[in-house]
Amino acid sequence: MRAPLRNAVDFREGLWPLDRAYRTLQRRAPARPEGFHDKVLFRMAWDRRPLLTTLVDKAASRDYVAARVGHQYLPAQLGLWDDAAAVPFDELPTDAAIKATHGSGGVIVRWSGAPRGTRLPGPAEGPLWSRHQVHPDDFDADRARALLRLWLGQSYEHGPHRLPEWAYRDVPHRVMAEEVLGRDGLVARDLKIDVFDGVASHTCVVEGRFVDRRAAMMTRDWTMRDTPYPDVPLPDRPPERPGLMDEAYAVAEELGRGLDYVRVDIYDLGDRIVVGELTVYPAGGAKRFEPPSFELEQGRRWTLAPEVVEAAAVAAHAGGEG
Repeated sequence: MRAPLRNAVDFREGLWPLDRAYRTLQRRAPARPEGFHDKVLFRMAWDRRPLLTTLVDKAASRDYVAARVGHQYLPAQLGLWDDAAAVPFDELPTDAAIKATHGSGGVIVRWSGAPRGTRLPGPAEGPLWSRHQVHPDDFDADRARALLRLWLGQSYEHGPHRLPEWAYRDVPHRVMAEEVLGRDGLVARDLKIDVFDGVASHTCVVEGRFVDRRAAMMTRDWTMRDTPYPDVPLPDRPPERPGLMDEAYAVAEELGRGLDYVRVDIYDLGDRIVVGELTVYPAGGAKRFEPPSFELEQGRRWTLAPEVVEAAAVAAHAGGEG
């Protein structure tokens, strides 16, 4: 009875068996997608290029960035460990961003710029792949280690109430620490640049990641679109254009060269820019842009890789795959 009971609990909690999750994904992905997020679903369902795994691996993607544009566009790395018990919190700089390398989220930012009085949650509190900032005086090493153990024990490929993300399947489960990307006492602005076939399109400028988060969708000529980033309010006024925006576009386009689509997340530190991460499944295919006209506009920019379209047709004819 144990297996049926376990399956029943998983189903109630939104964690379908993996093969069923992929069948569900493949049914939801349109055979001829037109909108942007339908193309995200198509990629999730059928794209099995190994490069996607490299891009979503927070450790391996550093090598990709260094090879394409140089180490100067990376945050300083403070350490990389296979085991939460090995992370030497006391030996790290006071300010450190500590993160799981195999998922989206799973981040602890220990930072002197964080407000006082915030504690890290216990492993059973809040969403699984969470992000936290905490002041060094409020940092609890035991709680941090417990969160890291939780994340290391989970595969990001498959989780409750979301569709599977194949690229994470073979990413090694590790913990990495990097410098904190702060500016003027705040978390640095995040420039999320959509790159299609090596050409940068819109940039989503995210400010106030942990406090009063706002996001503006900006065109190449720095006009703000009346298009909110999914589930994030628009700012009251357009954000100032970064002084190094032209350099950010050049870096993003070089990183996207040879790819049908990738989102390059760059942090604006004022006197330099650094690549935070590379995103291949924005919002896990779960969010659509508003208005629908912008969803279609972004979708038209994305020409799906021919080998992926062919692989989808072959797999669909054969009855799908997990």
